[in-house]
Amino acid sequence: MAMKIDLEDWFDYVILMRGKEYFLDDRVIDLKKTGLRYKAKVYGSRLYNVNIIVDKYDEVVEMECDCPYACENYCKHMAATVYSILDDNCEFEEIPIDYKQIINRIPKKEIEKFLIEKLQNSQELQENFNDTFFEYFPKFTKEYYLEIIKKEMEYAINNFSSFYDDFNYDNYYDSCEDDDIYSSTVSKVIEKYEVETVKCITKNDFQSAYNIATALLESLPIEKLEKVCEYYDSIIEYAVNECVDDFKKILIKDKTKSMQNMIFEYCLVMLKDEDKVGFLDNMIGFLLEDEIFDLDTYLDKKIELLKEIFPKFRKYNGISNNIPKYVKKHVEYLNMLGREDEALIVIKENIQNHDIFDMYIDILLKEKNYDEAIKLLKAEIKKDDGYRWKYNKWSDVDKLLDIYSKCGKKEEIRNITENIIYNERVGDVEYFKKLKETYTVKEWEERKKVVIKNIENLIGNFTSDTLRSLYVEEKMYDKLFISVMAVANYGTLLTYESYLKPDYEKILLEKYKNIADRQVKESGRSSYEYLQGILIHMKSLKRWKRTCK
Repeated sequence: MAMKIDLEDWFDYVILMRGKEYFLDDRVIDLKKTGLRYKAKVYGSRLYNVNIIVDKYDEVVEMECDCPYACENYCKHMAATVYSILDDNCEFEEIPIDYKQIINRIPKKEIEKFLIEKLQNSQELQENFNDTFFEYFPKFTKEYYLEIIKKEMEYAINNFSSFYDDFNYDNYYDSCEDDDIYSSTVSKVIEKYEVETVKCITKNDFQSAYNIATALLESLPIEKLEKVCEYYDSIIEYAVNECVDDFKKILIKDKTKSMQNMIFEYCLVMLKDEDKVGFLDNMIGFLLEDEIFDLDTYLDKKIELLKEIFPKFRKYNGISNNIPKYVKKHVEYLNMLGREDEALIVIKENIQNHDIFDMYIDILLKEKNYDEAIKLLKAEIKKDDGYRWKYNKWSDVDKLLDIYSKCGKKEEIRNITENIIYNERVGDVEYFKKLKETYTVKEWEERKKVVIKNIENLIGNFTSDTLRSLYVEEKMYDKLFISVMAVANYGTLLTYESYLKPDYEKILLEKYKNIADRQVKESGRSSYEYLQGILIHMKSLKRWKRTCK
């Protein structure tokens, strides 16, 4: 490895030049390397001893020379030595150090003294030492970690509070990044002990990993965080999710039933805490992972967990987005045990969630209980507040129409679809089609005139894409032609060309030609490419015309 040094950072220009002269005059002799130290002798007014000290990456960290000038400055003798080391043709003797032999000669107390002193003064050395001799360290209890983590959390909160008091939230994005607020406070504590947990798992010290993870979770100052931080929930969720990930990592490596049971029971205890349940979504999902906690052992406990969780969620207005997933799991588990009646009760108790509502409707349809399904769907649809559509309303409407269709209730379908296309989604082609399906071909020929006329009056703009969709659906190409020609831009012509070209190919070609003529007057590469596309399309239209003849 070549020695690394920026000469201009270490030496004045004049000193550097004199050092180079000394090097070129072969004044550097007896160059040797021992460990991290280069040694040389340099001829000046007398023979001087020079040491160049490097780190493990061979980067220069210090220089020594016994000349008078070197007491306060880096001298020409040092510079000459550096030039010698950097010289490609330089050959120096590298003397290996037999540390084993040296250590055997040093009294044990002196070695201990030296090592302790270095460990106390170097965090990097501490970390290397800890990682290397991890198995010799005492195993700390959960109570130990609880005490020290709580203290660090308290300190972090106090610092956070001070920062927050002085923090101008109005200028938040101008003053700092998101991470700046949290990285040095609570999140940093979480991150620190998460690293320790992973280290323990890596070294198969699963009990210590468990102790740290659970102590961290229990040390979260939820109430204090809520007072000082608007986004306190994200910090807590971060800690919970990290803890759950640690549990997974532990169980991947530790296959013992005792560890599995300990983690499962711990999570159950945590989920009994109503103050924390809102942050433990990930933990619930973890316990329901059947490949981790097998059903042969944990099925009954999982059912009991889900039974207890739902009332807590309802108390907090359904704070979990995973309620449908949990309900489906609950129903699945109960059905596995042949407890279908209980499964149905679970569904009905959670029917206020629309995904579960859909599940119940599907059950009713499977049982052909159409009257009950219609009753529930009509009630659900009416929950609209009058100002905006409920998010899931249209799926409910479609299900209701499907049921009416199966039951042959044409009048009900007509009432709903006409209300939609005249009032709520004027001219919607899909509901227009559903209305059309309730008439015979002969009946529709008369009825469609009235329906389309009503929609035309409601929209009031015959160039509307909505009307064009209806004209296409009913093959009213004369009206479609008038609507398209009123706009006559390239995009619109292209969209409806396939419907119009059998009867209006000459006019279409003329319109394309007019657009191309206008485009010729435009400048720029993009205009040229646009024009080229039009001309190519006109050629294809002419070929189609010849083919038809």
